[in-house]
Amino acid sequence: MEPRRHEDKNGEEGVRETLRLAPNIVLMDVNMPLLDGLAATARIMAEKPTPILLMTASENLKNEVDLGLRALEIGALDLVSKPEAIQVADKGAQALLTRLKLLAGVPVISHPRGLSKRAKRPEKTARAGSSIIHRARRVIGVVASTGGPRALKTFLGGLSGELDAAIVIVQHIDGAFLEGLVRWLGDDRPFPVVVGEDGRGIHEGEVIVAPGLCHMEVAIDRSP
Repeated sequence: MEPRRHEDKNGEEGVRETLRLAPNIVLMDVNMPLLDGLAATARIMAEKPTPILLMTASENLKNEVDLGLRALEIGALDLVSKPEAIQVADKGAQALLTRLKLLAGVPVISHPRGLSKRAKRPEKTARAGSSIIHRARRVIGVVASTGGPRALKTFLGGLSGELDAAIVIVQHIDGAFLEGLVRWLGDDRPFPVVVGEDGRGIHEGEVIVAPGLCHMEVAIDRSP
């Protein structure tokens, strides 16, 4: 069956038609009249959770790290650079269609803006003999793909600061967003969230994220 498309002229119309039509996927520009893509995404995710892919006119996503993380925070599944023109035969067009089909199958949940922000936790004071100095006896591995950053944020937000294990994460994400992702995941957390390095020890009470375009292997001596 040929997929049906519907185009809207502004953010307000986009929200209204998404609520009316209940599409499988929404492709939306960040910059739109009346209501920008971030605000439109926030409203859609609060009222009718729908997979959303946001586009930005910036060709270099490294300059849009904060924008990308804001998009994830309010419920978008990803942020991509907007092509100047799309021809059906272009490889870029086919890649975009493939991504849209993938994202259309990602389960999403209600995401009321503001309610998702947890109260800031008090900073934990390090104490002598803190578990951070001990090599991890137990390691928890987490692997995530499209839609993973929000799930990781929720997962880490539910943990206390008394971790008696290390958490190792491999997240499929554009390398341009990696440092911002690590910073975002570590916000208000009472334990460190860091990027993994070859030969670095793995300690109790820390979260290690695999570098961009890499998997993670843990050696018997607890070094990645």
